[in-house]
Amino acid sequence: MRNQKSELVLFGICFGLISYLYFLATKKNMRFQISDGDNNKLGQQQPTLQMVSNLLNSVTLALERVGEEKYLLLNKVRDLNELSRKEVDEIIKVCMKQDCISPNDNIRKRRYIAMIDLCCMAGNRDQLITLLLQVAECAITILLVHFHDEACAEDLSSFSDELLPLLERLEHLKEDKVGRNLKLFYRSVSTLKEMTVRSMTM
Repeated sequence: MRNQKSELVLFGICFGLISYLYFLATKKNMRFQISDGDNNKLGQQQPTLQMVSNLLNSVTLALERVGEEKYLLLNKVRDLNELSRKEVDEIIKVCMKQDCISPNDNIRKRRYIAMIDLCCMAGNRDQLITLLLQVAECAITILLVHFHDEACAEDLSSFSDELLPLLERLEHLKEDKVGRNLKLFYRSVSTLKEMTVRSMTM
């Protein structure tokens, strides 16, 4: 549970960063260099498209993993009545809630406590998925802004080679795993993918 909370904090910080970059790109019309090597002449760290892509990659990995975790947790809730006392106690132990039960408590009470624990964990995963999708949407919009800018698009060919596999993974996110309607998200990913492919042929 502690690791889950720290993940929420970490990606909350990432959301703050990407929201600021989103503001710079969309409201201030700022355009980022592709990588650190392009802008180190000033001797200070500047936002780059590589930074945005790296963050999007981390978010994609997390979405794939967290979506699977939530899916498995909800399946455990559904199958809880079929689990043995030992399996139920394992769930309670993982959630660090052993102090909520005594050796004399029956399996019904143990299953009830395990169900609450599993639902809390699934809820935490769901909260993280919401945050991850917000980070991903900001990152995709920033990249779209740069691909739409003709002055930037000419230099994005090599960057596109690296970006394309990442977008293809995002296309394969499962709605039943993340528990969201991803129609609009898929549309943004598809648009960026088309522009990425076009950039590779320039």
